[in-house]
Amino acid sequence: MLLIDNKKLNVDLYDVLKKIHFINPAYLRIVKRAGSNVMCTCPFHGNHNEQHASCGVNNDRNSKIFGRFHCFTCGKVGNFSEFVAQCFETSVEKAKKWLIENYSSL
Repeated sequence: MLLIDNKKLNVDLYDVLKKIHFINPAYLRIVKRAGSNVMCTCPFHGNHNEQHASCGVNNDRNSKIFGRFHCFTCGKVGNFSEFVAQCFETSVEKAKKWLIENYSSL
């Protein structure tokens, strides 16, 4: 379960990333499952021309780092809200609001 501003989001992050891909495919050109993780193109580097999924997002709900991302190319690491903010070119606060509005279970 992802906790954002004390709101519980009981989501599969793959589904969230696929929705972001649908809304803004330039930032997430590739989104695919990789075991309990999701691999996708990195929105932080490559001017959105990346051809390979180089960024992993932890999608294991039992993990202490659920929602954590790590790009194996540029080295960027952070939480899921930061990742979503970069995908929409917005602030982390606006990304949190979008996540809560679309995925909050409360």
